[in-house]
Amino acid sequence: MTVDRLEQPEWMTSDPNWWTKATIYQIYPRSFYLANPKARTSRLQNTPPFRTKMHPNDDIVGDIEGISAKLDYLKWLGIDAIWLSPIYPSPMADYGYDISSYTDVDPLFGSLEDMDNLIKNAHARQIRVILDWVPNHTSSLHPWFQDSISSKNSAKRDWYIWRDPKPDGSPPNNWKASLTNESAWTFDENSGQYYLHFFLKEQPDLNWNNPEVVKSMDEVLRFWLDRGVDGFRIDVVHCTGKDDELADSDEARSWAPRSVIHEDPSTHGLLSHWRELAKSYKQNPVLIGEVFLLTLGQIVNYYGNSDELDLAFTFPAVFIGWNAAQFKSLILELKSIYDGKNAYPAWVLSNHDLPRHLSRFRGSLNTAKCAALMLLSLRGTPFVFQGEELGLTDVKLEPQQEVDPGHRDGSRAPIPWDKSPNHGWPIDRDPWLPWPPDSDEKNVEVNSLIQEGVTHTYKSLIELRKQNLALLEGSMEIIEGIDEKVLAYSRIGENSSVAVLINFSSHDIEISQFNGCEIIFDTFTNQPGGHFGGTLEGEAGVILKIR
Repeated sequence: MTVDRLEQPEWMTSDPNWWTKATIYQIYPRSFYLANPKARTSRLQNTPPFRTKMHPNDDIVGDIEGISAKLDYLKWLGIDAIWLSPIYPSPMADYGYDISSYTDVDPLFGSLEDMDNLIKNAHARQIRVILDWVPNHTSSLHPWFQDSISSKNSAKRDWYIWRDPKPDGSPPNNWKASLTNESAWTFDENSGQYYLHFFLKEQPDLNWNNPEVVKSMDEVLRFWLDRGVDGFRIDVVHCTGKDDELADSDEARSWAPRSVIHEDPSTHGLLSHWRELAKSYKQNPVLIGEVFLLTLGQIVNYYGNSDELDLAFTFPAVFIGWNAAQFKSLILELKSIYDGKNAYPAWVLSNHDLPRHLSRFRGSLNTAKCAALMLLSLRGTPFVFQGEELGLTDVKLEPQQEVDPGHRDGSRAPIPWDKSPNHGWPIDRDPWLPWPPDSDEKNVEVNSLIQEGVTHTYKSLIELRKQNLALLEGSMEIIEGIDEKVLAYSRIGENSSVAVLINFSSHDIEISQFNGCEIIFDTFTNQPGGHFGGTLEGEAGVILKIR
């Protein structure tokens, strides 16, 4: 099906840097909401034969119609864009990150028509749609790889990375695959060669030195951009470029091969190419990179000279505890590195690959509210992972209940929409994963009615961020001379400035220098009002007008 480029409304085309002002919400489709189980049953009759059931209830997962059904909730919350984890056809060895077709929708989730309707319905609410794109690897059952593995003489043999064994028959180098810590090479008996896979053996890595790969993936990007998609979150983008040497790793880390850690220059050329392609579209698509490197100095390189990624996640933030001094240090480091490169941060505390931040912090709902205040007031684009606005924590699973090869199930539990036994899902049996803890209280129905609750913390802060130009566009400076248990920074706009104070401890702390300042937000009430009395309560945060 060929779709002409869609006419875009003015709100989509007027701001080329719309993503600097957006709050982006990550949806993990399997666990968001199931709207149409009857259509699912019909579609699954045509499920590709390679689909392997990995769980007795693996068909009780969310669908694309379910996302459309909940757009009004996301609009109420104030969300500007949604990012969908993969919805493409997949054998689900890595739950959708092993793609067998980049230009279709898995029957488990719906159809291309459902995706077109979702884009249309989201745009009608001024919500943009961002897709996950996985360029590093395909499924081993993708037609490209099936052709590649069929013969050494295949026209697509060089679309993937094949190497001869060492003289003793062992793999070409010592790299270990992420998730499994086994060899990153799998031997093909028929051809007598190994193929490279940074992740599962069912996820062979593409050879981006081959111009035919570049050309074919360009067509994939255009396919979705022509349908009106507003950008891409690019999976493990730093992995795409590989050096020809493929030398043994001398890194001490065993969780990933060398090329997951080091930076190959060819990746930057690819990013510039994709950026140029994306910016030829009137909707100003955003390119967001999963640069899973653990220093800001490495991550910022993938912005290039403002000609590569638009955003890259600040992953060091997810590896520190709930500690004011650690976040202060990270913010200072980020400012010193990013400001000079004109790089705009992308802040994230949780996602589908990591334990939820409230579980990591071992915190209360007050902690969740303070974390929301930090996420939504820092300079940068905030990403909210579905359910964090409910204060969800990870589901606890017995070993026999785990289904993910990387043991990442905890944060992926289904979203509870109400307090009924099935939590608002139209099902008569358990979903693919158990419900998260305390779903009777931590659900959308209950939380949307509690003005002082964590959901309204997110809603109120997102609204305040849109209205307050200091928070939306201002610079940021750390405020010194305050108790080390308090994270304090200012957001400085052209005509106004605010101070953000977050007490990471459970004890009240005196902060006299802001005594009398107008309170425009506090985490206890989620409202403005009154003046700061010089004492910041334990596990509380405020935004104060200082100019």
